[in-house]
Amino acid sequence: MKACPSLLRNSAWIVMACALMSVSCSADPSLSGPAESRGLEDYVGKPLRDSDALWEDVEELTGSKRGETEWMFGHLEARWVRPFRSGRAAWMLLEAYEGLGSNRDIPGVRVHVFSRDWELVARSAFPTGYGFNTRGIGIVRDDMAGQDLLRVSSDPVGPGVGGFFEEDDEPAPKPDFHLFYTLINDYFVTVRAEDASGKAVCGSFHYRHSYPECGPSVHLRTKEERLTTLTGNDVIACLDTLVWLTGDHLPSDHVREPDVSRESLEHSLAFEAVRDAPEARRLIQGLLVAKHPWIREYAAAALEVVK
Repeated sequence: MKACPSLLRNSAWIVMACALMSVSCSADPSLSGPAESRGLEDYVGKPLRDSDALWEDVEELTGSKRGETEWMFGHLEARWVRPFRSGRAAWMLLEAYEGLGSNRDIPGVRVHVFSRDWELVARSAFPTGYGFNTRGIGIVRDDMAGQDLLRVSSDPVGPGVGGFFEEDDEPAPKPDFHLFYTLINDYFVTVRAEDASGKAVCGSFHYRHSYPECGPSVHLRTKEERLTTLTGNDVIACLDTLVWLTGDHLPSDHVREPDVSRESLEHSLAFEAVRDAPEARRLIQGLLVAKHPWIREYAAAALEVVK
Protein backbone atom coordinates (compact mmCIF):
# COMPACT_ATOMS: atom_id res chain seq x y z
CA MET A 1 0.00 0.00 0.00
CA LYS A 2 1.22 3.45 -0.84
CA ALA A 3 0.29 6.61 1.04
CA CYS A 4 -0.92 9.34 -1.32
CA PRO A 5 0.51 7.96 -4.61
CA SER A 6 -0.06 9.28 -8.12
CA LEU A 7 -1.91 6.45 -9.84
CA LEU A 8 -3.13 5.39 -13.26
CA ARG A 9 -5.37 2.52 -14.25
CA ASN A 10 -7.32 1.84 -17.40
CA SER A 11 -9.88 -0.94 -17.11
CA ALA A 12 -12.81 -0.34 -19.41
CA TRP A 13 -15.01 -3.20 -18.23
CA ILE A 14 -14.72 -2.12 -14.62
CA VAL A 15 -15.86 1.40 -15.31
CA MET A 16 -18.65 0.12 -17.54
CA ALA A 17 -19.81 -1.97 -14.59
CA CYS A 18 -19.71 1.09 -12.38
CA ALA A 19 -21.75 2.96 -14.97
CA LEU A 20 -24.51 0.46 -14.38
CA MET A 21 -24.35 0.85 -10.63
CA SER A 22 -23.47 4.30 -9.38
CA VAL A 23 -26.57 6.34 -8.57
CA SER A 24 -27.06 9.48 -6.58
CA CYS A 25 -29.99 11.82 -6.27
CA SER A 26 -30.77 14.69 -3.97
CA ALA A 27 -33.97 14.95 -2.07
CA ASP A 28 -37.07 16.32 -3.71
CA PRO A 29 -40.13 17.44 -1.77
CA SER A 30 -42.24 15.14 -3.94
CA LEU A 31 -40.33 12.16 -2.53
CA SER A 32 -41.10 12.95 1.09
CA GLY A 33 -43.72 10.98 2.96
CA PRO A 34 -46.84 12.54 4.42
CA ALA A 35 -46.50 14.45 7.66
CA GLU A 36 -48.53 11.84 9.55
CA SER A 37 -46.20 8.99 8.53
CA ARG A 38 -44.98 7.00 11.52
CA GLY A 39 -41.47 6.74 10.09
CA LEU A 40 -39.11 3.85 10.76
CA GLU A 41 -38.94 4.08 14.55
CA ASP A 42 -39.86 0.40 14.96
CA TYR A 43 -36.67 -0.63 13.13
CA VAL A 44 -34.13 1.62 14.87
CA GLY A 45 -31.26 -0.31 16.41
CA LYS A 46 -32.52 -3.70 15.21
CA PRO A 47 -30.97 -6.07 12.65
CA LEU A 48 -33.00 -5.76 9.48
CA ARG A 49 -34.18 -8.17 6.85
CA ASP A 50 -35.83 -7.28 3.58
CA SER A 51 -39.32 -7.86 4.94
CA ASP A 52 -42.49 -6.78 3.18
CA ALA A 53 -43.46 -4.65 6.18
CA LEU A 54 -40.17 -2.75 6.10
CA TRP A 55 -40.40 -1.96 2.42
CA GLU A 56 -44.03 -0.91 2.66
CA ASP A 57 -42.91 1.69 5.22
CA VAL A 58 -39.87 2.75 3.15
CA GLU A 59 -41.95 3.14 0.01
CA GLU A 60 -44.51 5.20 1.91
CA LEU A 61 -41.78 7.56 3.13
CA THR A 62 -39.58 7.80 0.04
CA GLY A 63 -41.10 6.15 -3.00
CA SER A 64 -38.10 3.79 -3.11
CA LYS A 65 -38.74 0.14 -3.81
CA ARG A 66 -36.90 -3.00 -2.78
CA GLY A 67 -34.34 -4.08 -5.37
CA GLU A 68 -34.77 -1.09 -7.66
CA THR A 69 -31.04 -0.25 -7.55
CA GLU A 70 -29.33 -3.07 -9.46
CA TRP A 71 -25.89 -4.26 -8.41
CA MET A 72 -23.50 -6.08 -10.72
CA PHE A 73 -22.64 -9.16 -8.66
CA GLY A 74 -25.25 -9.26 -5.92
CA HIS A 75 -28.13 -7.28 -4.52
CA LEU A 76 -28.44 -4.65 -1.83
CA GLU A 77 -30.15 -5.71 1.39
CA ALA A 78 -31.42 -3.57 4.25
CA ARG A 79 -28.99 -3.69 7.19
CA TRP A 80 -30.03 -1.12 9.80
CA VAL A 81 -31.71 2.15 10.75
CA ARG A 82 -29.60 4.32 13.06
CA PRO A 83 -29.27 7.93 14.19
CA PHE A 84 -27.18 10.03 11.79
CA ARG A 85 -26.62 13.69 12.73
CA SER A 86 -25.64 16.05 9.96
CA GLY A 87 -27.44 19.35 9.45
CA ARG A 88 -31.13 18.51 9.05
CA ALA A 89 -30.36 14.80 9.02
CA ALA A 90 -31.30 12.68 12.02
CA TRP A 91 -31.73 9.09 10.77
CA MET A 92 -30.17 6.77 8.20
CA LEU A 93 -31.46 3.61 6.55
CA LEU A 94 -28.59 1.53 5.15
CA GLU A 95 -28.73 -1.09 2.43
CA ALA A 96 -25.52 -2.87 1.51
CA TYR A 97 -23.92 -5.50 -0.67
CA GLU A 98 -20.70 -6.49 1.10
CA GLY A 99 -19.11 -8.55 -1.67
CA LEU A 100 -18.20 -12.22 -1.95
CA GLY A 101 -14.43 -12.05 -1.57
CA SER A 102 -13.51 -11.78 -5.25
CA ASN A 103 -11.01 -9.20 -6.51
CA ARG A 104 -13.42 -8.58 -9.39
CA ASP A 105 -16.38 -7.93 -7.13
CA ILE A 106 -17.79 -4.47 -6.43
CA PRO A 107 -19.55 -3.98 -3.07
CA GLY A 108 -21.71 -0.95 -2.48
CA VAL A 109 -24.35 0.80 -0.41
CA ARG A 110 -27.57 2.70 -0.75
CA VAL A 111 -28.55 5.13 1.98
CA HIS A 112 -31.72 7.03 2.74
CA VAL A 113 -31.27 9.93 5.16
CA PHE A 114 -34.22 11.43 7.04
CA SER A 115 -34.91 14.43 9.20
CA ARG A 116 -36.08 14.08 12.80
CA ASP A 117 -39.66 14.00 11.49
CA TRP A 118 -38.81 11.36 8.86
CA GLU A 119 -38.80 13.73 5.92
CA LEU A 120 -36.42 12.49 3.20
CA VAL A 121 -33.27 14.62 3.21
CA ALA A 122 -31.05 12.66 0.80
CA ARG A 123 -30.78 9.37 -1.04
CA SER A 124 -27.63 8.00 -2.60
CA ALA A 125 -26.16 4.73 -3.90
CA PHE A 126 -22.49 4.19 -4.71
CA PRO A 127 -19.78 1.51 -4.86
CA THR A 128 -17.43 1.17 -1.90
CA GLY A 129 -14.38 -0.28 -3.64
CA TYR A 130 -13.77 -2.55 -6.59
CA GLY A 131 -11.95 -5.61 -5.29
CA PHE A 132 -12.77 -4.93 -1.65
CA ASN A 133 -14.69 -7.17 0.71
CA THR A 134 -16.74 -5.09 3.15
CA ARG A 135 -16.58 -6.34 6.72
CA GLY A 136 -18.26 -3.53 8.61
CA ILE A 137 -20.32 -0.40 8.08
CA GLY A 138 -21.06 2.01 10.89
CA ILE A 139 -21.52 5.60 11.94
CA VAL A 140 -18.83 7.55 13.77
CA ARG A 141 -18.93 11.07 15.15
CA ASP A 142 -16.48 13.77 14.07
CA ASP A 143 -16.76 16.22 16.94
CA MET A 144 -14.50 18.78 15.29
CA ALA A 145 -16.70 18.81 12.20
CA GLY A 146 -19.86 18.66 14.27
CA GLN A 147 -21.47 15.84 12.31
CA ASP A 148 -21.60 12.09 11.80
CA LEU A 149 -19.69 10.11 9.18
CA LEU A 150 -20.52 6.83 7.47
CA ARG A 151 -17.49 4.55 7.85
CA VAL A 152 -17.01 1.55 5.56
CA SER A 153 -14.33 -0.90 6.74
CA SER A 154 -13.01 -3.30 4.13
CA ASP A 155 -10.34 -5.85 3.38
CA PRO A 156 -8.73 -5.60 -0.08
CA VAL A 157 -9.07 -9.00 -1.71
CA GLY A 158 -5.96 -8.71 -3.88
CA PRO A 159 -3.57 -6.33 -5.59
CA GLY A 160 -4.70 -3.67 -8.04
CA VAL A 161 -8.00 -2.99 -6.31
CA GLY A 162 -10.30 -0.36 -4.98
CA GLY A 163 -9.33 2.63 -7.07
CA PHE A 164 -6.33 3.17 -4.77
CA PHE A 165 -3.73 0.60 -5.80
CA GLU A 166 -1.96 0.87 -9.11
CA GLU A 167 -0.99 -2.40 -10.72
CA ASP A 168 -2.24 -5.98 -10.52
CA ASP A 169 1.31 -7.22 -9.92
CA GLU A 170 1.85 -5.05 -6.83
CA PRO A 171 1.77 -6.79 -3.44
CA ALA A 172 -1.71 -7.07 -2.01
CA PRO A 173 -2.50 -4.16 0.32
CA LYS A 174 -2.98 -4.88 3.97
CA PRO A 175 -6.47 -5.44 5.42
CA ASP A 176 -8.31 -2.97 7.61
CA PHE A 177 -8.99 -0.20 5.09
CA HIS A 178 -11.49 2.54 5.94
CA LEU A 179 -13.50 4.94 3.82
CA PHE A 180 -15.46 7.85 5.30
CA TYR A 181 -18.46 9.53 3.71
CA THR A 182 -20.88 12.21 4.85
CA LEU A 183 -23.40 14.79 3.72
CA ILE A 184 -22.92 18.24 2.31
CA ASN A 185 -26.41 19.70 2.08
CA ASP A 186 -28.28 16.86 0.33
CA TYR A 187 -25.48 14.90 -1.39
CA PHE A 188 -22.75 12.55 -0.16
CA VAL A 189 -19.01 13.15 -0.45
CA THR A 190 -15.85 11.23 0.39
CA VAL A 191 -13.88 12.88 3.21
CA ARG A 192 -11.15 10.32 3.90
CA ALA A 193 -9.53 7.05 2.86
CA GLU A 194 -7.37 5.48 5.55
CA ASP A 195 -5.00 2.52 5.55
CA ALA A 196 -4.36 -0.05 8.26
CA SER A 197 -1.88 2.23 10.02
CA GLY A 198 -4.37 5.11 10.19
CA LYS A 199 -2.65 7.18 7.50
CA ALA A 200 -4.54 8.95 4.72
CA VAL A 201 -4.47 7.32 1.30
CA CYS A 202 -4.61 9.73 -1.62
CA GLY A 203 -4.34 9.53 -5.39
CA SER A 204 -7.51 7.57 -6.04
CA PHE A 205 -7.82 7.18 -9.80
CA HIS A 206 -11.55 6.53 -9.64
CA TYR A 207 -11.99 10.20 -10.56
CA ARG A 208 -10.72 9.36 -14.04
CA HIS A 209 -14.04 7.69 -14.78
CA SER A 210 -17.47 9.21 -15.22
CA TYR A 211 -18.70 6.76 -12.59
CA PRO A 212 -16.33 6.13 -9.66
CA GLU A 213 -15.17 2.76 -8.38
CA CYS A 214 -15.15 3.83 -4.77
CA GLY A 215 -17.55 6.45 -3.50
CA PRO A 216 -20.17 8.92 -4.68
CA SER A 217 -19.94 10.73 -8.00
CA VAL A 218 -18.28 14.13 -7.78
CA HIS A 219 -20.55 17.13 -7.31
CA LEU A 220 -19.35 19.69 -9.85
CA ARG A 221 -18.39 23.00 -8.22
CA THR A 222 -16.87 26.20 -9.58
CA LYS A 223 -13.26 27.22 -9.01
CA GLU A 224 -14.41 29.98 -6.67
CA GLU A 225 -16.51 27.55 -4.62
CA ARG A 226 -13.62 25.11 -4.31
CA LEU A 227 -11.14 27.81 -3.31
CA THR A 228 -13.56 29.08 -0.68
CA THR A 229 -13.61 25.63 0.93
CA LEU A 230 -9.80 25.77 1.21
CA THR A 231 -10.10 28.46 3.86
CA GLY A 232 -10.91 25.56 6.20
CA ASN A 233 -13.90 27.29 7.78
CA ASP A 234 -16.12 24.31 6.92
CA VAL A 235 -14.29 21.09 7.85
CA ILE A 236 -16.36 18.75 5.69
CA ALA A 237 -16.34 20.97 2.59
CA CYS A 238 -12.58 21.43 3.01
CA LEU A 239 -11.94 17.68 3.26
CA ASP A 240 -14.17 17.05 0.25
CA THR A 241 -12.06 19.43 -1.85
CA LEU A 242 -8.73 18.10 -0.54
CA VAL A 243 -9.64 14.46 -1.21
CA TRP A 244 -10.79 15.44 -4.71
CA LEU A 245 -7.72 17.60 -5.33
CA THR A 246 -5.30 14.83 -4.33
CA GLY A 247 -7.05 12.32 -6.59
CA ASP A 248 -5.76 11.27 -9.99
CA HIS A 249 -7.71 13.00 -12.78
CA LEU A 250 -7.94 12.60 -16.54
CA PRO A 251 -6.18 15.45 -18.38
CA SER A 252 -8.48 17.80 -20.23
CA ASP A 253 -6.60 17.15 -23.50
CA HIS A 254 -7.10 13.39 -23.24
CA VAL A 255 -9.17 11.98 -26.12
CA ARG A 256 -12.48 10.71 -24.75
CA GLU A 257 -13.38 7.45 -26.47
CA PRO A 258 -17.05 6.98 -27.36
CA ASP A 259 -19.05 4.74 -25.03
CA VAL A 260 -16.20 4.47 -22.49
CA SER A 261 -16.63 5.75 -18.94
CA ARG A 262 -14.22 8.65 -18.62
CA GLU A 263 -14.04 11.77 -16.48
CA SER A 264 -15.86 14.43 -18.47
CA LEU A 265 -14.06 17.39 -20.01
CA GLU A 266 -16.07 19.68 -17.74
CA HIS A 267 -14.87 17.86 -14.61
CA SER A 268 -11.25 17.72 -15.81
CA LEU A 269 -11.27 21.45 -16.48
CA ALA A 270 -12.76 22.11 -13.05
CA PHE A 271 -9.90 20.18 -11.42
CA GLU A 272 -7.23 21.92 -13.50
CA ALA A 273 -8.68 25.35 -12.72
CA VAL A 274 -8.25 24.77 -8.98
CA ARG A 275 -4.90 23.02 -9.33
CA ASP A 276 -3.49 25.89 -11.40
CA ALA A 277 -5.03 28.76 -9.43
CA PRO A 278 -2.24 30.96 -7.96
CA GLU A 279 -4.09 31.34 -4.66
CA ALA A 280 -4.56 27.57 -4.20
CA ARG A 281 -1.02 27.00 -2.89
CA ARG A 282 -1.31 29.89 -0.44
CA LEU A 283 -4.62 28.63 0.91
CA ILE A 284 -3.40 25.05 1.25
CA GLN A 285 -0.24 26.16 3.03
CA GLY A 286 -2.48 27.81 5.59
CA LEU A 287 -4.21 24.46 6.16
CA LEU A 288 -0.97 22.87 7.35
CA VAL A 289 -1.71 24.33 10.77
CA ALA A 290 -5.45 23.58 10.76
CA LYS A 291 -6.93 22.19 13.96
CA HIS A 292 -8.35 19.10 12.25
CA PRO A 293 -5.62 16.47 11.76
CA TRP A 294 -7.21 15.08 8.60
CA ILE A 295 -7.08 18.52 6.98
CA ARG A 296 -3.41 18.90 7.88
CA GLU A 297 -2.62 15.48 6.46
CA TYR A 298 -4.41 16.01 3.15
CA ALA A 299 -3.08 19.57 2.83
CA ALA A 300 0.48 18.24 2.89
CA ALA A 301 -0.39 15.89 0.04
CA ALA A 302 -2.21 18.62 -1.89
CA LEU A 303 0.89 20.82 -1.92
CA GLU A 304 2.46 18.22 -4.20
CA VAL A 305 -0.40 18.67 -6.66
CA VAL A 306 -0.98 22.41 -6.99
CA LYS A 307 1.20 24.68 -9.13
